[in-house]
Amino acid sequence: MDNYHEDLNSGFHSMDEFFLERPDQLKLVPAMERKAGVFHMNFVSLSGEIEDIEKTKGITDAKNLAEDGLLEYLLPVRASQRSVFKDKGDLESLAAVDLSDSDIRGMRDTELVAFAGKVIKLATANLEPLGEHKVNEATIAELKARLDDYSKKIGKSIGNPQQKGEMRKAVFVHMSKMREMLEDMDDVVEAYQRLDKGFYDQYCALRPVKRAGIRHRKPGNDTPEPPKAE
Repeated sequence: MDNYHEDLNSGFHSMDEFFLERPDQLKLVPAMERKAGVFHMNFVSLSGEIEDIEKTKGITDAKNLAEDGLLEYLLPVRASQRSVFKDKGDLESLAAVDLSDSDIRGMRDTELVAFAGKVIKLATANLEPLGEHKVNEATIAELKARLDDYSKKIGKSIGNPQQKGEMRKAVFVHMSKMREMLEDMDDVVEAYQRLDKGFYDQYCALRPVKRAGIRHRKPGNDTPEPPKAE
């Protein structure tokens, strides 16, 4: 999430904790108790949605790291193969690996796996001439290990980019809904000015409320705060 939505979620967390820690005060105004309960259920649901997004991000980060590790070995081996196949006049093998770095980096997951497998197969069959390029059995074994790691990581991938975008959009819509809930409670909390001023002041300290261009007064300050820049 961007900084704005992270801050928004942090504010929701603070308000939810505030309500959970004050059940007796909430009972003073049944409407506030009911709305705080609904807010809590929505916050729990929102937290689950955010956790799902974080899981996909973690999996994507791990996959990208594995891809970088694979390419670190794959690209140099492929370059050595091109030199060997040119020297041998092996045009068929050369055509199989004669791709630019950008083309290889731009491959889809399954395409990259297939290409790496082809490079490994050709390297195994041409170990002797590749030895002049410091490509040996240990090099191929490491390349195989990195390919295996990458294959496992893409197998754990969750959803496609469109699905992930829809997940983020759903979270933002949910956040907007919860912000509206708090704006509704901003009116309900006014009853506490006469029932429990301490609760009211604590609520306002956590949540500055903007109404008609001025904000709630802070405890001990009789001068309304000027509007803050949005």
